[in-house]
Amino acid sequence: MEDGDGDELPLKLPRDSDEEDELPLILTRDSVLDYDQPSECEDQLPLKLPRESDDEDELPFILKRDSVLEDDQLPLTLPRESHNAALERFLGSDQETLNSVLTNILERFSELDADGSGTITMNELAAHWLSAATEVCKRPLSDSEKELIGASVQRAFDVMDLERDGKINKHEWLHTALLDMHPPGSVATEIITKKLRESEIPDIVAKLVHTWLSSDEMVCGMVTRKMLSTNLCFDPDVDTDLLDVLNAMGSDSITYAEFVANALRLTFRPVELYYYDLSKSFASVLSPVLLGQYEEGIWHTSVGVFDQELYFFGYILTCYPGQSAFGQPRKSLHLGHTLRTVEELNEEIKRVYFDYRPDLYDAFDHNCNDLSNHMVQFLLGRSIPDSVPCEICYKESDFK
Repeated sequence: MEDGDGDELPLKLPRDSDEEDELPLILTRDSVLDYDQPSECEDQLPLKLPRESDDEDELPFILKRDSVLEDDQLPLTLPRESHNAALERFLGSDQETLNSVLTNILERFSELDADGSGTITMNELAAHWLSAATEVCKRPLSDSEKELIGASVQRAFDVMDLERDGKINKHEWLHTALLDMHPPGSVATEIITKKLRESEIPDIVAKLVHTWLSSDEMVCGMVTRKMLSTNLCFDPDVDTDLLDVLNAMGSDSITYAEFVANALRLTFRPVELYYYDLSKSFASVLSPVLLGQYEEGIWHTSVGVFDQELYFFGYILTCYPGQSAFGQPRKSLHLGHTLRTVEELNEEIKRVYFDYRPDLYDAFDHNCNDLSNHMVQFLLGRSIPDSVPCEICYKESDFK
């Protein structure tokens, strides 16, 4: 076949030819098309798709990385599911997929919800408590017993009714149940409740409960910090500051109360009780002879909180732990964690400052242990161990 017989081929594909009109479309490697310049072949392309072009009108819809889409650019906007709806959907799952503990909590709620309204009123809660007390006592309750139960119901209802609408819904009930699994103490519970009521975040209780139950598969009120942080990474509503706080925590596990406190930007602070033996160890040696029983020491106590030691030595004083006039403590006892702030503690010290003076000191009724007990009550809502106030705390001025 000779080159001059072009009519023998239906289509001529030239090799290394400079004549562009012999091909309907030429694709060359490593070539860059300039769409700003007129091309002789533009009528040969049915659709022009520019690469890295600034002419946005050449594409009907352009998606760029790291760009923010306006709502009017989307053909359909899907609203995000509310936290209340998400929690209800989760709780409405097949009962076989729910943890037995969670199932029992929900069944208890249904028992108290006598009218099936999906909420518990104070009358429903009171009627249940009275019925249970009557069954236990196996006799009619006296008026004083009914009044006592009524007061208890009122206190419990006030704590659980976070939205203050006169009824307890499921997420409030679950929140209370999760807190009670590892109780943070009455003071911490009161502070958490106050902060939740002050929060402006919609459905915050439902959000917290739903987020927690997504990680707490055993519904035991405690999960590993790593598991919780991992699950929170996939929640678009979670504040990154909360993740930073959780990742900075030293413990491997976290309770529901700690999770809620961190979400509300509250901080748990450790509270320690320091013991100083005023007998310089003589009590442990002489007490069996003198008292007929063994006593480990004659204790002066102080409270450690906010990296300070708070104690009574004529007046209310503070110092760095272990640097008071009593030297190093013989032992210490971890009492718990407080959600009080240092400002609140200072206000309480100012309030009772003049109640602790040298002229008001009493070795049995108004001593160092009484101040320690008062401060622990303020910080944690409970007393120091019963064994401490029983020890005679000699007048501190005798040991200068």
